[in-house]
Amino acid sequence: MRFAQAVSQASGSIPVRTKESPLYKPKKKPEMTDEEIRKIWMALQDKDEWMRDSFLIALHTGCRLRETIIPLNCIDLAGETITFSAPKGGEEKAFSIPMPKALKPTFERMKANKRKVTLNMPFQPSRKMGTLLQNAGVEPPVFSLFASY
Repeated sequence: MRFAQAVSQASGSIPVRTKESPLYKPKKKPEMTDEEIRKIWMALQDKDEWMRDSFLIALHTGCRLRETIIPLNCIDLAGETITFSAPKGGEEKAFSIPMPKALKPTFERMKANKRKVTLNMPFQPSRKMGTLLQNAGVEPPVFSLFASY
Protein backbone atom coordinates (compact mmCIF):
# COMPACT_ATOMS: atom_id res chain seq x y z
CA MET A 1 0.00 0.00 0.00
CA ARG A 2 1.29 3.42 -0.86
CA PHE A 3 1.89 6.00 1.83
CA ALA A 4 -0.78 8.37 0.46
CA GLN A 5 -3.35 5.56 0.45
CA ALA A 6 -2.48 4.58 4.02
CA VAL A 7 -2.79 8.15 5.26
CA SER A 8 -6.05 8.58 3.37
CA GLN A 9 -7.55 5.41 4.84
CA ALA A 10 -6.31 6.16 8.35
CA SER A 11 -7.69 9.68 8.36
CA GLY A 12 -10.96 8.76 6.66
CA SER A 13 -10.41 11.46 4.04
CA ILE A 14 -11.21 11.27 0.35
CA PRO A 15 -9.67 8.17 -1.31
CA VAL A 16 -6.50 8.66 -3.30
CA ARG A 17 -6.87 7.91 -7.00
CA THR A 18 -4.08 5.58 -8.01
CA LYS A 19 -3.91 3.08 -10.86
CA GLU A 20 -4.84 0.37 -8.36
CA SER A 21 -7.90 2.29 -7.15
CA PRO A 22 -11.35 1.55 -8.61
CA LEU A 23 -11.73 5.33 -8.90
CA TYR A 24 -8.78 5.59 -11.29
CA LYS A 25 -9.71 6.61 -14.80
CA PRO A 26 -6.89 7.50 -17.18
CA LYS A 27 -7.34 10.73 -19.09
CA LYS A 28 -8.81 10.17 -22.53
CA LYS A 29 -6.45 11.61 -25.09
CA PRO A 30 -8.02 13.53 -27.96
CA GLU A 31 -7.76 12.14 -31.46
CA MET A 32 -5.42 13.88 -33.83
CA THR A 33 -7.08 15.97 -36.47
CA ASP A 34 -6.21 15.82 -40.15
CA GLU A 35 -4.77 19.33 -39.79
CA GLU A 36 -2.48 18.24 -36.93
CA ILE A 37 -1.31 15.24 -38.95
CA ARG A 38 -0.59 17.54 -41.93
CA LYS A 39 1.37 19.98 -39.73
CA ILE A 40 3.45 17.18 -38.23
CA TRP A 41 4.15 15.61 -41.61
CA MET A 42 5.26 18.96 -43.05
CA ALA A 43 7.54 19.55 -40.05
CA LEU A 44 9.07 16.08 -40.51
CA GLN A 45 10.18 16.67 -44.11
CA ASP A 46 13.57 18.09 -43.17
CA LYS A 47 14.11 15.85 -40.12
CA ASP A 48 15.93 12.55 -39.68
CA GLU A 49 14.51 9.44 -41.34
CA TRP A 50 13.87 7.71 -37.98
CA MET A 51 11.39 10.46 -37.08
CA ARG A 52 9.42 10.14 -40.32
CA ASP A 53 9.39 6.34 -40.16
CA SER A 54 8.43 6.30 -36.49
CA PHE A 55 5.59 8.76 -37.08
CA LEU A 56 4.24 6.76 -40.04
CA ILE A 57 4.32 3.49 -38.11
CA ALA A 58 2.65 5.03 -35.06
CA LEU A 59 0.07 6.86 -37.15
CA HIS A 60 -1.05 3.73 -38.97
CA THR A 61 -0.78 1.20 -36.14
CA GLY A 62 -1.57 3.10 -32.97
CA CYS A 63 1.59 1.96 -31.22
CA ARG A 64 3.71 3.98 -28.82
CA LEU A 65 6.89 5.75 -29.86
CA ARG A 66 9.23 3.06 -28.53
CA GLU A 67 7.05 0.33 -30.04
CA THR A 68 7.82 1.67 -33.53
CA ILE A 69 11.18 -0.11 -33.22
CA ILE A 70 10.07 -3.43 -34.70
CA PRO A 71 12.41 -6.30 -35.60
CA LEU A 72 11.98 -6.77 -39.34
CA ASN A 73 11.57 -10.52 -38.82
CA CYS A 74 8.29 -9.59 -37.07
CA ILE A 75 7.01 -7.99 -40.28
CA ASP A 76 5.47 -10.47 -42.70
CA LEU A 77 5.22 -8.75 -46.09
CA ALA A 78 3.61 -11.78 -47.78
CA GLY A 79 1.07 -12.34 -45.00
CA GLU A 80 0.73 -8.58 -44.48
CA THR A 81 0.96 -8.72 -40.68
CA ILE A 82 3.01 -6.92 -38.06
CA THR A 83 3.81 -8.62 -34.75
CA PHE A 84 4.60 -6.43 -31.78
CA SER A 85 6.73 -8.92 -29.88
CA ALA A 86 7.66 -6.68 -26.94
CA PRO A 87 4.96 -4.06 -26.35
CA LYS A 88 4.54 -2.10 -23.12
CA GLY A 89 3.78 -4.75 -20.54
CA GLY A 90 6.31 -7.26 -21.86
CA GLU A 91 6.43 -10.24 -24.17
CA GLU A 92 3.35 -11.87 -22.64
CA LYS A 93 1.34 -9.00 -24.14
CA ALA A 94 2.67 -9.60 -27.68
CA PHE A 95 0.11 -9.24 -30.45
CA SER A 96 -0.19 -9.07 -34.24
CA ILE A 97 -2.18 -6.73 -36.45
CA PRO A 98 -2.95 -6.58 -40.15
CA MET A 99 -0.35 -4.48 -41.96
CA PRO A 100 -1.81 -1.15 -43.04
CA LYS A 101 -1.33 -0.85 -46.82
CA ALA A 102 0.28 2.59 -46.40
CA LEU A 103 3.19 1.00 -44.50
CA LYS A 104 4.04 -1.77 -46.96
CA PRO A 105 6.35 0.40 -49.17
CA THR A 106 8.14 1.67 -46.05
CA PHE A 107 8.74 -1.87 -44.76
CA GLU A 108 9.82 -3.05 -48.23
CA ARG A 109 12.41 -0.24 -48.33
CA MET A 110 13.66 -1.18 -44.87
CA LYS A 111 14.00 -4.85 -45.79
CA ALA A 112 15.73 -3.97 -49.07
CA ASN A 113 18.26 -1.94 -47.06
CA LYS A 114 18.92 -5.08 -44.99
CA ARG A 115 17.95 -3.50 -41.70
CA LYS A 116 17.41 -5.69 -38.67
CA VAL A 117 14.88 -3.31 -37.06
CA THR A 118 12.57 -0.64 -38.47
CA LEU A 119 14.59 2.23 -37.01
CA ASN A 120 17.32 3.18 -34.62
CA MET A 121 16.29 5.91 -32.24
CA PRO A 122 18.74 8.39 -30.77
CA PHE A 123 19.05 9.33 -27.10
CA GLN A 124 15.83 10.89 -25.75
CA PRO A 125 13.58 10.38 -28.77
CA SER A 126 10.49 11.56 -26.89
CA ARG A 127 12.12 14.91 -26.23
CA LYS A 128 13.04 15.28 -29.91
CA MET A 129 9.49 14.41 -30.99
CA GLY A 130 8.03 16.75 -28.38
CA THR A 131 10.15 19.61 -29.68
CA LEU A 132 9.06 18.82 -33.24
CA LEU A 133 5.39 18.84 -32.20
CA GLN A 134 5.74 22.17 -30.41
CA ASN A 135 7.51 23.69 -33.42
CA ALA A 136 4.73 22.36 -35.65
CA GLY A 137 2.11 23.98 -33.41
CA VAL A 138 0.66 20.68 -32.20
CA GLU A 139 0.02 20.08 -28.52
CA PRO A 140 1.75 17.00 -27.11
CA PRO A 141 1.08 14.23 -26.17
CA VAL A 142 0.10 12.74 -29.49
CA PHE A 143 2.00 9.45 -29.71
CA SER A 144 -0.28 6.49 -29.02
CA LEU A 145 -3.27 8.57 -30.11
CA PHE A 146 -3.38 7.08 -33.54
CA ALA A 147 -5.51 4.27 -34.94
CA SER A 148 -6.02 1.38 -32.57
CA TYR A 149 -6.77 -2.29 -33.08
